Amino acid sequence: MTAIDRPANPTGDLALLRRHEPIVRYTQGEAFFPMEVTTYLAHATLWEREPNGQVRALAQPGDLNAVRLG
Repeated sequence: MTAIDRPANPTGDLALLRRHEPIVRYTQGEAFFPMEVTTYLAHATLWEREPNGQVRALAQPGDLNAVRLG
């Protein structure tokens, strides 16, 4: 019997998922929380700092998406 043929064990699967689920904790005053990537990119500005210390925007909010950024 292969893993594909084996019947699911919901109790064991749930226990396995619970054992490895992430635990997220924040400190008081935390300003950065998880969010969906496309929402973040839609509102993000991409900046570059030049060697002389000046900064310039390479992309404005609405210009970035996962395909373009990658």
